[in-house]
Amino acid sequence: MIGIDGSPSMGVELTAASTEWGGRPDKPRDEDYPVSPGRGIFVETLLELLGDERPRVRTVGIGQDLLDYDEERELAKLGGELGPARAR
Repeated sequence: MIGIDGSPSMGVELTAASTEWGGRPDKPRDEDYPVSPGRGIFVETLLELLGDERPRVRTVGIGQDLLDYDEERELAKLGGELGPARAR
């Protein structure tokens, strides 16, 4: 599973949350919002629903929602998690 770290819904290692939010965060794309360790609500729910299958699911989050996003670094991280491409 590939998630978007820093996302309130798709975060795998990092999520965004605030007690002031009551729905979709109303923050411009270039404005920092509170990020903390944890999973986003969609990822958390999906992993719970997987139940006994959960240990077989690899998860990785790329920091596309973070202000210091570095595409080259995140793609390398993703490649490291997925390994080399295999012919079918």
